[in-house]
Amino acid sequence: MDNQIQMKKLDIFLDANPQALKKMQDLANSLTQFPNRQRLLYNLMSMSTDVSTFNTNLIDYLAEDAELSKKIVQRSKIASSISQARISVTDLKQSIIRLGYEHVHNEVQYHLASYFTKIYFNSDNEHTKTLIKRSIRLAFLARELNKLLGLNMENLMFFAGLNFYIGEIAVSMQDSRSMQEILSMMERGVDPKTAQLTVLGFDFSELSGRIVSKWHLPDTILDLVKHSADLSFVDPQNFKSAILMRFTLFMASAFSNKSLSPKSTWEKAYEFMGKLDIKHINSETWIQEIKLLYIRLLETEHTLFQR
Repeated sequence: MDNQIQMKKLDIFLDANPQALKKMQDLANSLTQFPNRQRLLYNLMSMSTDVSTFNTNLIDYLAEDAELSKKIVQRSKIASSISQARISVTDLKQSIIRLGYEHVHNEVQYHLASYFTKIYFNSDNEHTKTLIKRSIRLAFLARELNKLLGLNMENLMFFAGLNFYIGEIAVSMQDSRSMQEILSMMERGVDPKTAQLTVLGFDFSELSGRIVSKWHLPDTILDLVKHSADLSFVDPQNFKSAILMRFTLFMASAFSNKSLSPKSTWEKAYEFMGKLDIKHINSETWIQEIKLLYIRLLETEHTLFQR
């Protein structure tokens, strides 16, 4: 379903509560600390996935992000000095060739995640900090699971994971009073969605969808951040990616639960893999690979929060 159609349906629903609609719009417009050019970074990731030919458009897109270009040239050690305001096209092209597309691809992911870590270190709100860490874990866990299962959804899943909690982050950062009220209701046993609708007039997933749409990310990502909790609303063509999103959320929860072992996740993992038509992974392989995946995830998080 097209982003504009989904947003129009939501606007019609919220017309009965114009204050809620205005609040949602204000919150969506308030996240100036996050890169509103995420579509540019998504395109860069997509281009750097295809290693068959040198994509000259990659240089053009990279040139639009001076900070990212500088990082890539620094990593390659091509230029003797990169103190100049603008990286030369020659240096940038040579850096890409020297590093290889995979390194550039990873650098784009780290670059986008760095916006989130900056907010983490600049925030004194513990709930916001928790949500930032969850977002980063979900993005890189989605990346690792995609690789482990041999699927071809890395870019979509990475951006969906990173922005899955973006609506809740917006409320936590910009309206801490409402956030505390919602958390207080949940502590008293109120269903999370009911608490969000009661306090805000909309839920976090709707706000996430609004923000993702504003950033012009693909429709599939909007579908995943809005509807992964209820697959009956997912566009049929996005069903497989929604299952992988649910799988990623399950594993994120399992990793956070220190009492669970890799073996104890197998039954549920097997169920998810059946829905994804994954047949090459047995229980022994799963237990071994998920341990290695967790180690890689911890190493990635350590690198990101040390940068």
